[in-house]
Amino acid sequence: MQEAAKALGVKGMDKNRLYAFLRNEGVFMSNNQPYQEYIDKGYFTAVVRNKPISYGLETRVKALVFPDGLKFIHSLLKKHTKKSLKVTNHSEML
Repeated sequence: MQEAAKALGVKGMDKNRLYAFLRNEGVFMSNNQPYQEYIDKGYFTAVVRNKPISYGLETRVKALVFPDGLKFIHSLLKKHTKKSLKVTNHSEML
């Protein structure tokens, strides 16, 4: 996700902000896993890894982004930016 955040080229966008954005948009669950719908569309995949820890194994899931997923995220960001930036007609201010 760090590489995806960099590839998007959005100022101030790091992996944590990207995860938060995707959770807010309903693309990722609260545990940063993509919903199955978006995996099925070929945007993301989830890789399960077991990490040894002092008392056994810890299961971790890592989200990976495919090229179509980058396009999808870019379109979401573009749509979100248009919503949040309201253009003011300066003649209305007079």
